[in-house]
Amino acid sequence: MTRRNRQSGDAAVKPKREGITSRKKAAPTSENETASSPEDLRRVFKDLEANQAMLEKQNVELRKTIAVLRENEIQTQCVIQGSPIPTFVINNDHKVIHWNKALEKISGISAGEVMGTRQHWRAFYEHERPCLADLLIRQDLEKIPRWYSGKYIPSALIPDAYEAIDFFPALGKSGKWLRFTAALIRDSYGNIVGAIETLEDVTAHKQAEFSLRESEQRYREIFNATSEAICIAEAPTGRILEVNEAMLSMYGYPGKEEALSLNIGDLSVNKAPYTEEAARKRLQAAVDGEPQQFEWLSKRKDKTIFPVEVTLRRSHIGGHDRVIAVVRDITNRHRV
Repeated sequence: MTRRNRQSGDAAVKPKREGITSRKKAAPTSENETASSPEDLRRVFKDLEANQAMLEKQNVELRKTIAVLRENEIQTQCVIQGSPIPTFVINNDHKVIHWNKALEKISGISAGEVMGTRQHWRAFYEHERPCLADLLIRQDLEKIPRWYSGKYIPSALIPDAYEAIDFFPALGKSGKWLRFTAALIRDSYGNIVGAIETLEDVTAHKQAEFSLRESEQRYREIFNATSEAICIAEAPTGRILEVNEAMLSMYGYPGKEEALSLNIGDLSVNKAPYTEEAARKRLQAAVDGEPQQFEWLSKRKDKTIFPVEVTLRRSHIGGHDRVIAVVRDITNRHRV
């Protein structure tokens, strides 16, 4: 190889060496760009420590919140379980989440049989159907009359609640009458999360009500079957409150409405000695506990006058003092 060729080869190699040298010189510049000073590291560690402290504080608050929620749940469970009022609660999925001991007793179904299920209807019906609480959760208010026609009313005390009374033949030996109230449960945002339904056994009350109706019916039949006119009047005013059919017939009134607008004194001729003042004295004596029996001249609606025998007695009816007047037409006796 000639000297010129060697020089030419050296020239060819030289740029390569310069490239390597150039890269070696650039490397320290790149390292300087990514390297952090001790002050930067201290700042990063300080931020990390602050973030960790904040997370630990949030974790403590979260644990406290969970503990409060658990305590509230336990308290709610204790309140419902300890209540003497039969109660069940269903969630938004219509599954039972509370079924208290009072309801276990009245229904004969334990909480274990229905908790977490949609079978709360078993306590009240032979076949599956919605309870009042189910209809509220579904917001099927228009279907309430279908299932509880003539038996329900909106609650006057609780919004989003309804009350009803119905007979449940499956409860007890011969069925039970229950008054039940269902109300929605909402979260803090107003979203429906479930419903609660409470029940009250009103069987004894309904039986007493039926007995009273039967007694009133028997009284009404006797009241209207007698041939003597009977008036029940307010004491001591003498305002007529009730009359029987015989009174309407005897005095010539076609219906009760007109007769009930009268006063005992309006049935008198109001001529001495049968004046309204004298009638009031007799009435007051009866109010004072002195039964009265006397003959009198009465006046029919058509103004005709006829003799009667009157008996006045005080009676306590519906918590109020009343006077019962029994009037007998003695026209035939006077003719004899």
